[in-house]
Amino acid sequence: MSTPYPALPAIPAPHGPDSLADSFATSYAGVVAFLAVATEGNFAKAGDRLGIGRSAVSRSVQKLEDQLGTRLFVRTTRSTSLTTEGQRFYEQCHPGVARIIQALDDMRELREGPPSGQLRVCSTVGFGRKIVAPLLHEFREANPGISVELLLDDGPTDFTTDRVDVSFRNGRMEDSQVIAKKVIPMQMLLCASPAYAAKHGLPASVDDIPEHQCVNFRLASGRVYEWEFKVGGYLRKVAPPAMLTFNDADLVLQSVLDGHGIAQMAAYQVCDHLRAGTLVACLPQHAPDDRGHYLCFLSRQHLPARMRVFIDYMTERIRAMDLQILDSLLPKKA
Repeated sequence: MSTPYPALPAIPAPHGPDSLADSFATSYAGVVAFLAVATEGNFAKAGDRLGIGRSAVSRSVQKLEDQLGTRLFVRTTRSTSLTTEGQRFYEQCHPGVARIIQALDDMRELREGPPSGQLRVCSTVGFGRKIVAPLLHEFREANPGISVELLLDDGPTDFTTDRVDVSFRNGRMEDSQVIAKKVIPMQMLLCASPAYAAKHGLPASVDDIPEHQCVNFRLASGRVYEWEFKVGGYLRKVAPPAMLTFNDADLVLQSVLDGHGIAQMAAYQVCDHLRAGTLVACLPQHAPDDRGHYLCFLSRQHLPARMRVFIDYMTERIRAMDLQILDSLLPKKA
């Protein structure tokens, strides 16, 4: 069972809108001055330690004594000593101040020392499973003092309620309340299996898409994802009739690999399959160019060391991965 904190000195009832604030300010300054005098043994040395004059220390202690209605020091021309009440007050205050100092030291250590503590990370399901999770083991080896909890969720991130430190988001960032660091562009590619292409052909234009068997993805919001294309310099959205719809990106990919239809998927999902020839790309010249994979967090100020090293590590490692393939699919310029 934890030891209760010592009771705080009683604060007089407020007599106006600022009385409570004034009383607290007086108590705080008085307690700091009191502890300095008790530690140093006289008012002059206490003033030197606090960086203020002897008279300012004396006034603060006097106000505290008036507030408590108790004499805390016996003062003579040669010495300053604690009264019985002062000794009791010191014994009650000192542990609390020691805890505050320890808390400040701990925060400084977290900021300036080796990164440590728990990190709560959220990611969309597909990106988290394929990209983020495999990088966590190497990150942990490099930063053994940091523990990581990864949450996979395609819904919006509630940083406060879910106590999330860092979130990986895809698409376009429209939330002005968070800091969004773009890690890599998000290339969206329309793909089919070679078997499907041989049997049904591939769409020659965006207008041909509704004639094909399509596989759709249902978002966490419940809305079916609309395929996006850049046509004539403008964004064009297509909601094709689907033979199959899944709320899991991996199931969409597997269905396309099995030859059941075409689907628009992110490059991180399909780049290896396109290079291996197990998928073929359709209409790469119309791929949208304004989406991205982002690392999101609430503020740049006073960022804990564990967050800084995680953000830097993930940014460097993900950018080093060969996830961009669109340029190799476009016709070579003469």
